[in-house]
Amino acid sequence: MPDSPTQAAPAKGGLKNMLLLAGAYTSYCIGSGFTTGQDTLQYFAGFGLFGFAALLLGLLLHAYTATTFLRLGLEKQFDSNLAVYEYYAGPVLAKGLLLFLIVFTFLSATVMVAGFGASLEQHLGLNPLIGNLIMAVLCAVTLLLGLKRVVDIIGTLAPLLIIVALITALWFIFHHADGFSAGLALAPTLDTPRLGFTWIDSGINFASWAPLVTAPFLCETAPKFIVKKKEARISAILGVSVYGLAIAIMMVAFFCDYANISAKMVPTLEMASLISATFGSCYIFMMCVGIYTSAVPEFLMFCTSFFRDGTRAFRIFAVVTIFLSTILTSLLPFSVIYNYVYLVAGYLGWIIIAMVIVKNIRTRRQSR
Repeated sequence: MPDSPTQAAPAKGGLKNMLLLAGAYTSYCIGSGFTTGQDTLQYFAGFGLFGFAALLLGLLLHAYTATTFLRLGLEKQFDSNLAVYEYYAGPVLAKGLLLFLIVFTFLSATVMVAGFGASLEQHLGLNPLIGNLIMAVLCAVTLLLGLKRVVDIIGTLAPLLIIVALITALWFIFHHADGFSAGLALAPTLDTPRLGFTWIDSGINFASWAPLVTAPFLCETAPKFIVKKKEARISAILGVSVYGLAIAIMMVAFFCDYANISAKMVPTLEMASLISATFGSCYIFMMCVGIYTSAVPEFLMFCTSFFRDGTRAFRIFAVVTIFLSTILTSLLPFSVIYNYVYLVAGYLGWIIIAMVIVKNIRTRRQSR
C-alpha cells in the first residue's frame, strides 16, 4: 500500500522556480560593491568603452561557473562546503581554499565597515573613522546579543536598495545623457583605481572570485528549485543577465558625469544627492542598513569558523576581530581597501577557475 504523505512536497522545476533561483543568485552577487558603485567603477568604468567588453567577458565566465555549480548541485547534492572544494581540488588543497574563504570573509567585512565610514564622510562630512566605529559597534553588539534574526529581517530591504540604486542611475542618465560621450573618452585618461592592469584581466577578476564564494551556495540551492540540468543553464543565464544589465546601467550613468562621479568614494550616493538632498539622505540610510546586514553575517561566518556561536570564547574573539577590522579601515581610504582586497582575491581566483575548467574537461572525457 503506497504511503499517504500528510504534506505534499514543494514542486520543483518550471519557469517560476528558475526565476526564483536566478533572482537568488543575482541578490547573492549584488552587494555593497554594487550599491556603493565601487565595483562598477573599478572593474569596468575606468577602461572607458572597453569596460563594456570587460563586463561581457566577466559575465560569460560567471554564466559558465554558475551553470557548472548548479548542475553539480543537482548531481552530487553535497552535504558541506568542504565537500564541494574537495571535488575540484582534492582533500588537501580543499582545506587551503576553505582557509582562503575564511580570510576573504574577514576582509570582505572590513571593506563593508570602510564603506559605511566613507558614506557618512561623503554625505555628512564626518571623519570616516567615526562611521567605521559606529558600524563596528553595531556589528559587535549584534553578535554579542545574538540578534542575527533581526539582521535577516532588515536584510529583506536589500532587493529594494538595488531597485532604488537602478532608479537613481536611470534618472541620472535621463538628465545628464549629453555628458556620456565626453565621460566615455575621459575615463581611460584618469588615474582612478582599477581591478586589473587591462580590461581583459579586470573582466576575468570580476568573475574569478565567484567560484570560491558562490560554489557552496549554488550547489546547496539548486536541488531546492530545479530538477533538470537544462534548467540549471537557463537559471544561470537569467541571473547573470540581470546582474550584467544592472551593472551596465550603472556604468552608463557614471559616464554621464564621469569627472565628478569617479572622484567620490561612494559614486552612487553622489548621484542620489544630485537628485535632491532628501533623496540623498534616504539613499544613504538604506545603503547603510544594507551594509550592516551584509557585514554582520560576514563577521559571524568568520568567527564561527573558530568558535561556536554564543560561547564566551566566541564573544571575546568577535570583539577582537571587529576591533582589528576597524584598525585596518583607519589605515587606508575605502576605495584603496576595496581595490587591494578584490584585486588579490581576483588573481587568486584564476587558479580556482582553472581547476573548475580542468575538472569539467576530465569529467566529460571520462563520461565518453
